[in-house]
Amino acid sequence: MCSAFSRRQRPRGAPSDANNPRSRWDSAPQWSPNGKTLAFVRFDLRTQREAVLTVGIDGTADQRVTPTALNAANPDWSPNGRWIVFTGEPTNGRFSDLFRIRPDGTELRNLTRQGFVGYHYLSASYSPDGTMIATARTPGAGPEHAADVVTMRADGSSIRPVTKTRLWESGADSGTAPLEH
Repeated sequence: MCSAFSRRQRPRGAPSDANNPRSRWDSAPQWSPNGKTLAFVRFDLRTQREAVLTVGIDGTADQRVTPTALNAANPDWSPNGRWIVFTGEPTNGRFSDLFRIRPDGTELRNLTRQGFVGYHYLSASYSPDGTMIATARTPGAGPEHAADVVTMRADGSSIRPVTKTRLWESGADSGTAPLEH
């Protein structure tokens, strides 16, 4: 995972009680398109795993969306609010895939289907019309194998490199639709 928490160990003296708010870290909040819900990442200090959760902006209706086994991070909402795209890491921790899921935790789909050898997908973002996803993956094409930006259809098909440089390029964000004047 690209999250800073993925490789950290539980700090000395940190509680391991799962019901204790100090036993987890929350990060990477993302607004839903309607502005009523946030998707975010919760790192569990006890299990050393991450999951994507949703919560109402008033702090109610906290719900885990992704299976803990996926070690999910980097959520982003589709423009229509029907999907959340995120990165998930297999148990070997060496490579990651891009997944999408409904905000209620149903219809989980692996979009990139990497095996034990493959790319490490980084954060992703939907295009303003929701038909495409921009993401970054490593190893890239340059001599240092730094991350390159790629695009794909929202169903994971037609992956196409956008950049092929020696620079580390990640954090792809499609932005929002143009404002109407």
